[in-house]
Amino acid sequence: MGSLTSSWTMNLCGSPICSKKDVVSCAFKEILDSSTCMNHLVVFGITALLTVALALHLLIKIPKSRASARQLAAFNSPLQLAAVVFNGCLGLLNLGLGLWMLRISFSQDSSISQSHWWLVILAQGFNLILTSFTFSVRTRFLGATFVRFWSVGLTICAAFICCCSVVYMVEEKEITFKASLDVLLLPGALILLLYAIRHSHDEEGYETNANALYKPLNTEKDHDTADSEIHVTPFAKAGFFSVMSFWWLNPLMKMGYEKPLEDKDIPRLGSTDRAQNQYLMFLDELNSKWIFCLCLIPFC
Repeated sequence: MGSLTSSWTMNLCGSPICSKKDVVSCAFKEILDSSTCMNHLVVFGITALLTVALALHLLIKIPKSRASARQLAAFNSPLQLAAVVFNGCLGLLNLGLGLWMLRISFSQDSSISQSHWWLVILAQGFNLILTSFTFSVRTRFLGATFVRFWSVGLTICAAFICCCSVVYMVEEKEITFKASLDVLLLPGALILLLYAIRHSHDEEGYETNANALYKPLNTEKDHDTADSEIHVTPFAKAGFFSVMSFWWLNPLMKMGYEKPLEDKDIPRLGSTDRAQNQYLMFLDELNSKWIFCLCLIPFC
């Protein structure tokens, strides 16, 4: 088992990790050094964990919300826009640097770039891009609690990476492009954390007021029926000629010709045409107008 671990670390890092006698102090020093393989493995593990948790949450929450793209994505504050743009650009820079180092590592004349370098940079870049996409979605669809806790975890990870890179630049007295990107991780994470704390509270209060004003229709109360999403009006997917010729209405008319129609025979509206989603769109427009008025107050 030890030989397999040593061979694995040799292939990934290019040299054995902590071959000295004092393994504990050596490992601690290696973890805090942003240029070592041990540090990169720790950062890659934490980043991969955050990315997988975020991706699974998105895959569960977004299809479950049944909301359209217009209802999901909303930029209701300059802080949210700054967080999304800053972290998105930072993620693209990390991806570009990682791909460039990947190309160099596979070139014949390369002897200094090991796989752990481009691996950790690509992981950070992908995580930042996924984060930028996530924070462009309204907090109510993701859950305010998850957004807060995940932002705290991202900030702790960014602070660790930033501190390690700052210590490296001070000790080595050199500034590298990767170290600069690592330092910029902390401001981006802090912007996300500030947005998550401030606007998640606003979204919770906003939802409370909205729920007090909104009363679902009788057809919207029952979400447990198996065919609730299957029995949707053909008008939701009808094409241009079907709409113009009312061809989409033929199945319902045929059923009414064969027997008297009942409530269960009437199909549900499409997701974008339902009262709840239309009400959410109205709240989005109302919120955007309110923010626009707040921005104009200093100029009045």
